Amino acid sequence: MDTYSERYNLKPAAAWLRGHALKTGTPEIDPELMEMPLEVLTDEELSSIVEMGEKTGQKLYPFKTGKAELPRVRQVLGFLHGIEFDTLLDVGSGRGVFLLPFMEEFPQVLVTSLDLLDKRVTFLNELAAGGYTQLTAYNKNICDQLFPDNSFDVVTLLEVLEHIPEAGKAVEAAVKMAKKYVVDQTGVQNAALGGTAFATVEGTEVLKSAISKYLAHCKEKKVEKARAGPVKPCGKQSVKQLVGQNQGVSNIEITDRNIKDFERIARKYGIDFALKKDKSGEIPKYLVFFKARDADALTAAFKEYTAKTDRKKEKPSILKKLRRFKDMSATLDTPKVRKKELDAR
Repeated sequence: MDTYSERYNLKPAAAWLRGHALKTGTPEIDPELMEMPLEVLTDEELSSIVEMGEKTGQKLYPFKTGKAELPRVRQVLGFLHGIEFDTLLDVGSGRGVFLLPFMEEFPQVLVTSLDLLDKRVTFLNELAAGGYTQLTAYNKNICDQLFPDNSFDVVTLLEVLEHIPEAGKAVEAAVKMAKKYVVDQTGVQNAALGGTAFATVEGTEVLKSAISKYLAHCKEKKVEKARAGPVKPCGKQSVKQLVGQNQGVSNIEITDRNIKDFERIARKYGIDFALKKDKSGEIPKYLVFFKARDADALTAAFKEYTAKTDRKKEKPSILKKLRRFKDMSATLDTPKVRKKELDAR
């Protein structure tokens, strides 16, 4: 039987549940466990809090174990381990993908978080209320530059600039509020434009230049996408997508259970098709919709599919082979048993 420690990261899960209980009254947690500092709670005590959360149907997915740590998060944490700092501003913290491991590895650092979604800010502040006292979260926009210049040793913008309309202004604000370092990370899959940039405040001109290139790249991609128009679906798709291409649609019925074989062969012949399952009968039926222009290719695909299905029917199943072998063994063993019985007499 698995334990709560195998399924969840106990400390942040228990902290969030305590904070959530303070705000909503659910789940009901032992008052003594609510008052004790998070750092002194044993695994057994943390598990009992998580158990209450599970029983009351709380959403504990963010704290599940087994989720691989993102390489980009480890890259930033590795950099931060090599510098000295006491305060950090994280912009666009979301579900805490970066902040949760960060606060485990840097419990002494005071953390300020900014996010524009109320539910994310609530989540982080409940973590803080439940024991992560070094954390404060605000529902604010970095472009408004809420804090004085040089307020934080480090400012992190991890995969967030691509979601900010005024990205240039956001970078300017981050540089002003940072005392030592600005860490930027973009989601562009391009070695020249994407990845992670670590910059000292004195060297932020290089960072600004890189981000300008990134923003220009995003704009160019957006224009190219608009110019190219919507991408036409191909291969297996929905009936709505197939009909929406205005190329004439026909359909045929298949009653065979082994529809996966047909899908593989249809892909081989490059046929655009859609499947609709009819469960009204004992044996499920499938309506195969296809473009009228693909009729010849579909005929060839069906010939191959039918031949493959017939070959499968001709082959005896493994179970039938095993039963036949068992029957043969029983027949062969009978005379030996009879002979032993006669010898015994």
